[in-house]
Amino acid sequence: MSSKAFGKPQPVILLAYQRSGTTVLQRTMGTSPLVHNFGEVFLGPKPAHIVKEYYDDWNLYAETNFFNFKEKAVAENPALVLPGPENQETLFNLFFDRLAEHTSKKYFIVDIKYHSWHHLNIFFQEIFHPPFLLRMLLEQEVKFIHLIRGNVFEQYVSWIYSKATRKWHYKRKETLRKQKIRIDVRDCEARMQLSLDSTRMFERWLSGASCLNLYYEELFEDGRFSPEALSKIEGHIGEKLDIPDAPVLKKVISDVGDVVENLEEVLDHFRGTPYEKYTHSLCNQ
Repeated sequence: MSSKAFGKPQPVILLAYQRSGTTVLQRTMGTSPLVHNFGEVFLGPKPAHIVKEYYDDWNLYAETNFFNFKEKAVAENPALVLPGPENQETLFNLFFDRLAEHTSKKYFIVDIKYHSWHHLNIFFQEIFHPPFLLRMLLEQEVKFIHLIRGNVFEQYVSWIYSKATRKWHYKRKETLRKQKIRIDVRDCEARMQLSLDSTRMFERWLSGASCLNLYYEELFEDGRFSPEALSKIEGHIGEKLDIPDAPVLKKVISDVGDVVENLEEVLDHFRGTPYEKYTHSLCNQ
């Protein structure tokens, strides 16, 4: 079955390790007249105030969230609860049909973080083999945009800071919450390595696919999307999308050194290690 089986609209899959820019990209791409943004369809049950950070329309979230869909699908056909290949493929096709029915635009965006690819796995899944969801999408020959954050230390700080402030995204006119955070250097090191290893694994899995690898650091220029990044995205999709260069969200942390409380401990811990290069932004503090 080819991507033509989807008909129109066609899916575009954004994927990344968390805090790599997929949310700002998908929400901004969703303002294009040709693109509908469904966001993180594998977002688990969250309080309304958190969901509103991701969705402007609560009803759309309810209708296009995978877990809401699966609950209804299993209620109608209890046999689908068993994660065999045929059942997972049935759920996959039904769900993407559901998404396509909710838009008349030519393309729709689905944002899938690395930690959400397992939700359509079958009974037995080898750890280092591509998730079943990815295998099905590869068979459909869909287009992927793989965002990679080169500086995994800043990625980690962004994650810890957002957890501490309980605020993951800011619209352009919102006031940023300011707070100092303390970095657990061992946890930081482990998660930086996890990010690096996960990214390499997805790069390997996506080798040969219709995939655009785009670095977070090249995505922005002076607070706006860079012309080069937007050109790459439109070239990958194969159509001018008229994506605005002004992001709908703003950067949570402009300078990691301003929010890290234990600067010296962090610098001392990573000095002389392969991770030292990621902490250079702290050296000017």
